[in-house]
Amino acid sequence: MLKRLNDIASFPDEDKKHILYTLDALIKNVKLKAIYNSYCTSYLNQNKLRELSKEINVCIFSFINSAISTNINFSSSR
Repeated sequence: MLKRLNDIASFPDEDKKHILYTLDALIKNVKLKAIYNSYCTSYLNQNKLRELSKEINVCIFSFINSAISTNINFSSSR
């Protein structure tokens, strides 16, 4: 890495300017991609949590309906 920087430092000013401009654009692109991926992961996780919550609610509702239809007594009789 340092060898590359030393090579760039030895180039004429105009070439250094173009190389650093391109390098800055590449670095910005990688950072934006990381932010985008982080956002997508967060968004997908939120959607997965919503779906899981819906499934849990359906299971609870189904359990309660089953308990009501079979007259299960939930009160403690100890």
